[in-house]
Amino acid sequence: MNDGMNCLMERLGVIETEIFISQIIREPFDYTKWQREYYADFSVSELNKKAVEYAKNNPAYSPSDHDWASPYERCPLPLVSP
Repeated sequence: MNDGMNCLMERLGVIETEIFISQIIREPFDYTKWQREYYADFSVSELNKKAVEYAKNNPAYSPSDHDWASPYERCPLPLVSP
């Protein structure tokens, strides 16, 4: 839990982290269901275009030099294998 909070605070700052947490706690929210509904009408090329645009605008969250490494390799937190 502390690693997750530290990651949020590092990326969002203290205020934005508190807002994020308060939004999650305020109401039940199924993120997976939301994503399925939100992205249902996008084509693969539209999703790719959005991903490339995001990568260009957010280099800190994107693989450097177009090294499209697995997100598991870039995650700052230790991951547990299933």
